[in-house]
Amino acid sequence: MIDEWIEGRSLKERLREGSVGRQTAFRFGIAIAEAMRVLHANDIVRRELTPECLLIEQQGERVVLTEFELAKLLDGSPTVSTGEWKVDPYRAPEAESDDVDHRADIYSWGRIMLELLLGSLPEVGTEKSALKKFQLSQPEAKLLGRCLSVSRRSRPNGFDDVLSELKKWNHCDE
Repeated sequence: MIDEWIEGRSLKERLREGSVGRQTAFRFGIAIAEAMRVLHANDIVRRELTPECLLIEQQGERVVLTEFELAKLLDGSPTVSTGEWKVDPYRAPEAESDDVDHRADIYSWGRIMLELLLGSLPEVGTEKSALKKFQLSQPEAKLLGRCLSVSRRSRPNGFDDVLSELKKWNHCDE
């Protein structure tokens, strides 16, 4: 296997400095959503989307997905054991089961977006109150609220829906 060497740091390392600011948060959010859309178009669900597995390139600050160990093909093939997974505050509640789909990654993306905007990750279950503290427009808050829903049926169906909403907001094009 040959990997490309990318000079940069993980998003987790960057977040230790605090919030990245609104414009950068949405720029990173769009980049991550576009990468996830490609995986989903190939019937791959990450299940383990965290700031640790997102590399921010030093030149140009391109976002690169890394570490695909827990990715799952949605073709019915067997998955890795669920008994060995560490606790992860970004992971969707259903991600460890065999009954998982693309919406698990949307939940994780929403948690990452929340941390990008707030500079810290609120505890699971307190996301909506944390969103109220941050001044988002009604459409922004609604989208993030849907992404962060514990019920996957309430989440957007795919990253096409997420990107469609994100790209409507003026600050994403700045």
